[in-house]
Amino acid sequence: MTSQTNYVEIERYYDTHAVEDEEVGQSWEHLNAIDYLYAVLKWMFHNTRTAIGNSINLYQTNVDGEKPKDWEKPKSPDLMVIENLVVDELPKDRKGSYFMGLSSPPPPVIFEISSEATWQKDVEEKPAQYAAMGVSEYFAFDPNIPGIWTGDWRNYERLVGWRRPLNSNQSQEIPKDKAGRLWSEQLQSWLVVEGKLLRLYTADGQLRLSEAEAERQRTEAERQRTEAERQRADKLAEILRRYNLDPDKLP
Repeated sequence: MTSQTNYVEIERYYDTHAVEDEEVGQSWEHLNAIDYLYAVLKWMFHNTRTAIGNSINLYQTNVDGEKPKDWEKPKSPDLMVIENLVVDELPKDRKGSYFMGLSSPPPPVIFEISSEATWQKDVEEKPAQYAAMGVSEYFAFDPNIPGIWTGDWRNYERLVGWRRPLNSNQSQEIPKDKAGRLWSEQLQSWLVVEGKLLRLYTADGQLRLSEAEAERQRTEAERQRTEAERQRADKLAEILRRYNLDPDKLP
């Protein structure tokens, strides 16, 4: 992917320094929820030119022809989907950041996994901020049981999402279905809270898997196929023995 952003003019101070209010300690619930969802999204897009960012600095530069901002403070979403980007094709010094520019579009989907320190910003400030940046869908998930969201946010049962309509810089809350699921148009997936994890399902209800889960599923299917073939062979051998039949003379 080629970008016209002038990286030389941008002082990437925050690539090597802490981002205020973002560089906080993680709980095990927070870390596990991020790791799981990252693995699922990686496998979901593994055959495409789509990258999954995990706490990658997100800069908004050269948007609408604006000059790059000196010392621009980036966002650092827990997870973001970035289209038309192959990380292995990036120069080594560009793999720690993503620059929205003239030819580098905003991430279509961003996830924030709530922690004690960040959850209020996740649900009260970031929806408008990400919509203004051009992000199509934004989801906030609380992996903690019981949840850490307080006040009216408890009514959302640990999952809330927003979608930005076309030609708008403001987002609208995504309504849940009767089962409490959220539909992501960008991911063509249902988002479902299951325990401390946020899981993705296809429109017809198939769980989207990580690579490790897909491999375990393939291995189990192969084991079952092998076992079924063994049982058929044992059954045939028993019939041949019982009736004293020669397998070479069977039709």
